[in-house]
Amino acid sequence: ITISAIVVKKSLSGIIKPGMHASTFGGSPLVSTASLAVFKIIEKENILKKVKAMGDYLNRQLLALKNKYPFIKEVRGKGLMLAMDLSLDSYPIFLECFKKGLIINSTQQTVLRIMPALNVKKNELDKGLKVLKGVLNRVKG
Repeated sequence: ITISAIVVKKSLSGIIKPGMHASTFGGSPLVSTASLAVFKIIEKENILKKVKAMGDYLNRQLLALKNKYPFIKEVRGKGLMLAMDLSLDSYPIFLECFKKGLIINSTQQTVLRIMPALNVKKNELDKGLKVLKGVLNRVKG
């Protein structure tokens, strides 16, 4: 069962009027009820506050890597959707990380995209960062 949605700040909510946007997975009553429950859990468990804290932590760690490895040109993103732009091919790094159990993504040939789960814990981020650092230590850049 799938659904798609657009979530925006209240100040932007008037831009799209009913009927201006549609999707293949607009949502049946069952799917809509399930998605509403997810939003309630996000609010009740304060997940967005946790995402900000973990995203800030991960961003700081990636910036520290940027300072250590000259082939990391930029760290960018928001929350837990982060990326490192490299001056070399990102695919071999992605592949090595994947072999070691770290799932990140290689996009646009030089970008490593890092998007952990919204409920990720600090110790899980540290475990992934340890794998990433180990792989980056072996890169000839």
